[in-house]
Amino acid sequence: MFYTYCGLKVYYEKIGKGIPIIFLHGWGCSTETFKAVAKDIVEKYTVYLIDFPGFGRSIEPDFIINIKGMADLLNSFICDLNIVNPIIVGHSYGGRVAGE
Repeated sequence: MFYTYCGLKVYYEKIGKGIPIIFLHGWGCSTETFKAVAKDIVEKYTVYLIDFPGFGRSIEPDFIINIKGMADLLNSFICDLNIVNPIIVGHSYGGRVAGE
């Protein structure tokens, strides 16, 4: 599936059912980073795997997005998809975005 943010098509996957959990990959990675983990928890969690712009299947932006911009994207994603009180797990760069 794709989510559109500021004209960017951001690829994401939603699998499972239960408590929402969002996985954010590190720099140079993609949704593939957390697929094995997601597979093991889909019975208890609704898992969201997101490809940041320019990574995986998401379109590369023609403008620079800093950490705050990525955090704004994440916040919009959560609000627009009505995800309530998600657990956010970030690896490396994804952790920086989550911390913003």
